[in-house]
Amino acid sequence: MSDSHKELQVRRVAKSFLSGGQPIEVLKEIELTVKRGESVSIRGESGSGKTTLLNIIAGLETADSGSVFLNGLDIQNISESLLARLRGNEIGMVFQAYHLIPELDVTENVLIAARILGKISQTHRSRAVELLKRVGLGERLKGSPMQLSGGERQRVALARALMNRPSLILADEPTGNLDEKTAHGVIDLVFDICREENSSLVLVTHNPEYAARTQQQFILQNGFLKTPETPDILDD
Repeated sequence: MSDSHKELQVRRVAKSFLSGGQPIEVLKEIELTVKRGESVSIRGESGSGKTTLLNIIAGLETADSGSVFLNGLDIQNISESLLARLRGNEIGMVFQAYHLIPELDVTENVLIAARILGKISQTHRSRAVELLKRVGLGERLKGSPMQLSGGERQRVALARALMNRPSLILADEPTGNLDEKTAHGVIDLVFDICREENSSLVLVTHNPEYAARTQQQFILQNGFLKTPETPDILDD
């Protein structure tokens, strides 16, 4: 598939949750297009629905209405097996919590992304080592995640997200648990590697400085995606 077709399209997505027996609209008619290699940031107050939107884009949650197209496929209306393969091949996720498996060494944690799609080859192992060297962990290949700092664990999580050369990276507050200096280093890596790999990036962040580095910038407020120029936007 050509890069011109590898894009994300979110069309009129809405999502509600019940609270006290009453529906609360978290997302209302969300519209978003992210072309291959493009970066987008989404800011918003806690509870505004940012993580819910990322989960819908990833196919981890289902929208009440609307469509999400990734590389031409409507992920709301495909089989679970096809969705799992699409997610494994085309979507890399980086979370605030690292979600590493303590029983596995650093390299094996990165290889998890490839393992869910089938057998591990030497090519996969070489790719994992290459990524770990790229994120500055070439000396920790056989180390335990429990022996790593928070910043190092997030670098492992980033390498894992990139393992299958996904067309889309979804990063949900990837620096939320890190001190400022470490956070800057991790965010630099996110942007640098996405650019090198030509992966699209949807970054959820509270940090206006990080958001300003993306090509498109949005704020999720009252269920709507708005541009920072829209009146009555929150100011972090």
